[in-house]
Amino acid sequence: MNPAPVIDLSIVKSHAGNFTVGTNGVYSLVVTNVGNTATSGAITVSDTLPTGLNFVTGTGTGWNCLAVGQVVTCTNAGPIAANATSTITLTVSVAAAAVPSVINVAVVAGGADGNPGNNTASDLTVIRQPPTLTVSLSPSELWPPNHKLIPVTATITVPGDFGPNPRVVLLSIVSNEPDDGLGDGDTANDIQGAVVGTDDRSFLLRAERSGKGSGRVYTVTYRATDATGNMSTVSAVVVVPKDQGRR
Repeated sequence: MNPAPVIDLSIVKSHAGNFTVGTNGVYSLVVTNVGNTATSGAITVSDTLPTGLNFVTGTGTGWNCLAVGQVVTCTNAGPIAANATSTITLTVSVAAAAVPSVINVAVVAGGADGNPGNNTASDLTVIRQPPTLTVSLSPSELWPPNHKLIPVTATITVPGDFGPNPRVVLLSIVSNEPDDGLGDGDTANDIQGAVVGTDDRSFLLRAERSGKGSGRVYTVTYRATDATGNMSTVSAVVVVPKDQGRR
């Protein structure tokens, strides 16, 4: 005697690791027909994203995913065979409002499913702030403004929240004043010895500023990244004051 036909959709929602603010996170939504008969009709997966998570993409064979506000709806014309699975990969952006954790819930429906008891899945996700790089420059003030090139050294602290062997690079060194044309005694090439795109922590800055301005500011920017996608960008400054009373 053949068993009665049963269509029974279930859903499992999961992710790997923690999510970090400022990066994307990825969920896996696995829909399984645990019945003995192929589904019939369209299948819908709905996921109302918690505050702080926003839809980026939803992909999967046969699935079409759209978002209206926080509600993500994925549809599949089917069928899903008995004991077969179909997976949606849901990518979200992560904002600070999601810290310290969220619970993300997804629901599957349709396909002539006969058992709603296993149609909901939840996933607790830990959200962390990105690690913060710190940079200090020595000296942080160039005086007197004698047009000489002064060696400057960057001291960089990478916090333990980064993964092993983070990559630190110098992104830029810029001045708020033109490199040349500031008046008598002005010397060009005020920033020397800096190799942008490398872990360069020593360079030369000229002790010079416009006599008509309020002082020169050199802004030095570094970025650290690790293999897990953590990233922190920070700037520090070296100033050439207008005079010693206006540091």
